[in-house]
Amino acid sequence: MAQHTSAGRRRRRAEVGRTGARFGPSGAWRDESDPVEVDPVFEAPDENSAIGVTGARFGGAYARPEDDAEYEIAPLPPQLPAPQPDERELAEWARRPESHAMVRPYAWTGGRTRAATPLAIEALVRSTGLAPAWEHRPLAELCASPRSVAEVAALLSLPLGVARVLISDLAQQGVLVVDRTVGVAPDLMMLNRVLAGLQRL
Repeated sequence: MAQHTSAGRRRRRAEVGRTGARFGPSGAWRDESDPVEVDPVFEAPDENSAIGVTGARFGGAYARPEDDAEYEIAPLPPQLPAPQPDERELAEWARRPESHAMVRPYAWTGGRTRAATPLAIEALVRSTGLAPAWEHRPLAELCASPRSVAEVAALLSLPLGVARVLISDLAQQGVLVVDRTVGVAPDLMMLNRVLAGLQRL
């Protein structure tokens, strides 16, 4: 039996096939001293590498970002309160001629066409200086100087029945004063004003 020496003697072993089988093709022998090639598939992945953990050359479903970027959310602008209309704006709106046409006349009186107190068309109406509700301010401002019921209806483009109801309501609130003309002979100027008011209706 031949002696086996460790110096200069190389042993051969079967090379494992690529498929992982324990036997390779005939003649697939190599020296043990040959350097073993490491399959790059089983190399430890670099932490900063974009290659997937499984060794594939393309990234997985989730690729590791290089830098965790911090996004700052811009603050929302402060919400300003809605501007409240002041008395001057309401008065200017009420002075416009088209403002009276925006509200149906009978909506001011709740559908009423008869005043609580009978008013003659020649009765003079004047304001007392009290501030009424904003929808009635045009009427109160119009009566800063005495005017007849017919004039009020004509200048505000209101039906005569609606004008009587509004004047009666404001008289009960103390905003207007109605000067009765019963038993008093009206002058010619006042009659002309009443006639002009009736012609405008």
